[in-house]
Amino acid sequence: MCIDSSIKKSKRTNIFIEEMIELIVDEKKILTFICSPQGLEELAIGFLYSKGIINSIEDIEKIKILSKEKKIKLSLKMESREVKKRNLVLATNGMTEYFREHVFVRKIKKQELINKETHNKIKKRFIQMLDEAELQNTKGGTHIAGILDGQGNLIIMEDIGRHNAVDKVIGSALIGGIDLSTTTLLITGRVSYDMMLKVLGGGIPCVGTLKVTSNLAIELAKKHNIKIIGRILKDECIVYT
Repeated sequence: MCIDSSIKKSKRTNIFIEEMIELIVDEKKILTFICSPQGLEELAIGFLYSKGIINSIEDIEKIKILSKEKKIKLSLKMESREVKKRNLVLATNGMTEYFREHVFVRKIKKQELINKETHNKIKKRFIQMLDEAELQNTKGGTHIAGILDGQGNLIIMEDIGRHNAVDKVIGSALIGGIDLSTTTLLITGRVSYDMMLKVLGGGIPCVGTLKVTSNLAIELAKKHNIKIIGRILKDECIVYT
C-alpha cells in the first residue's frame, strides 16, 4: 500500500533536491550538471581536475557560484588554457553537454598490499562516513564519497549522482591542500569503468566500496597500480587488485 508523503511521519523529508547547474569556463558553457545543489565550487574543481583540465587549484583565476542563475562561472589563468584546449571534447546529449570519456591518467605509485589491519582502519572510517552523511540521513537518495588521507583525516561529500559525489570530494581535498596520491577514496556506489576513470584522473591509489566492481575497472586498476576493496563493511572483504 502506498502512503501519501504529505501525511507519512518520518525523520526524513522523503524528497531529495536536484538542480540543473551550468558550468561556464572562460565565458563558454562546458556542460550542465544534474546534481544536488550543495558543494558546487568543489564539484566544478573536482570535475576539471579529474578530467585533466587543471592540474591544481592554482590554475583557477576565479570562481563564482550564481545560485539564482544556477551557474558556476570559472576563469582559468593563461597558462592553464592550453591544458583545457588539449583535453576538452564536447558532445551534446539532449539538454546536457558533457565530456566524451577519454583515459586521462595521473601517475600512481605502487602501493603496499591490503592486510587485515589496513582493512579494519578503512572500514572504521567508512562507518564514520555513513554516520556523518547529513543529506542521506535526513533526506535519503544520495551517494556518499569520502577521501581518507594518510593521517586518518576524513572528508565527506554527497550528491544524487555517484560521479558528482566523487568530483565534490576530490575538489574539497584539493581546496584543503591534501595530496591525493596518498589517499583512499570511499564510495557507496559500484566501481565501474567510468568510476575508475575518475580515480585515474584524480591520481588516487586506493578505492573502497560497499559494493562490487566490474571486469573493465579491474583491468584499469591493475594496469595503473590502483587497489580496489569491495564489500568493505564485510568481515571478509574482496581485494580485487
